[in-house]
Amino acid sequence: MPSLLNAGADFNENIPLRDKPPVVNTVVGAMKLQEYFEREEWARQPGSSIAYASYLLPRGKKILVQFVMGDRSAPNPMTSALLRAGGLVWYATYLRWDIMFQTNPNVSWDSHVFILNMVEPRHQIATFFRSNGATIVDPDGTGQLWETPIVPPLPEDTNYFP
Repeated sequence: MPSLLNAGADFNENIPLRDKPPVVNTVVGAMKLQEYFEREEWARQPGSSIAYASYLLPRGKKILVQFVMGDRSAPNPMTSALLRAGGLVWYATYLRWDIMFQTNPNVSWDSHVFILNMVEPRHQIATFFRSNGATIVDPDGTGQLWETPIVPPLPEDTNYFP
């Protein structure tokens, strides 16, 4: 298969995100990327968490979704789609990496590793399990770093940091 990298060592599929206006394609190779991603999404649908999300709550499952602004490994629009598909908005807690980055510029730009490097999300998970899913604590209480539950609207942009 030929390389689809069309932006140096990266790619640009030039696709609009949810609720955004149409995009006029001016990026060489973007259409091939869009076709590739559409086929891949279709092929993976049977294993997609979004396809099964609507079955979680009706079966009495205890749900806690932790996600972070600007996550490059699990982009915010994908997590938002999961929350919408499963009716899980009130079970989501959102770490505002923009505020974290402003208060501590030495923090990693890779927000995906937040759970490994912070005590607060692990405390939230432990409390959730100890209460058998009945209690979802706000990791920073009345602070601004965590939205528990997330404050709508759901993030539909990638919110990547430079």
